[in-house]
Amino acid sequence: MKRILIVVDVQKDFVDGSLGSEEAVKIIPAVLQVIKENRKNNDYLVFTMDTHGEDYLDTFEGRHLPVSHCIKNTEGWFLEKSIRNLGDYVFDTNCSILEKPGFGCPALIQTLQEIVGDLSKENYEVTLCGLCTDICVAANAIMLRALYPSMNIKVLSSACAGSSVDKHEAALKIFQACQIEVID
Repeated sequence: MKRILIVVDVQKDFVDGSLGSEEAVKIIPAVLQVIKENRKNNDYLVFTMDTHGEDYLDTFEGRHLPVSHCIKNTEGWFLEKSIRNLGDYVFDTNCSILEKPGFGCPALIQTLQEIVGDLSKENYEVTLCGLCTDICVAANAIMLRALYPSMNIKVLSSACAGSSVDKHEAALKIFQACQIEVID
């Protein structure tokens, strides 16, 4: 079985920056541990990065979440320092197939297919972790489920944090309802 670990948006602004939280800081050791396990097994390791422009507050998302964050090339946009330079592949979420920013990363799916082949024909296991469970992790997990209904998809709950504890827990329940395995 081929394994892919997707580390979603573990960036400074989500850890201890403008949208950071105590829960996000606490998951960093678990994220590092799962990355080390991935490296030991020689599996694929992919990072996504939430990416916005200076005009963020004028965008649809910015009008609904009026907190500037992950502005490209600012300190808050970069991956959390302990995981920088560890990924095989890094995608910024502003580089979608439609050339528009949004939740989830369609370019991730397209590029994964180029790297590992037809994801629907091989026996793949995809594990996701990162930030925020209820937004970006959810968008990527649900996108994978919709495109690959038979793929073994897991979310590592101990290496995820949501925009709040309640929303994290709610997202985990939605994953289970969508046959996305929640593991600790």
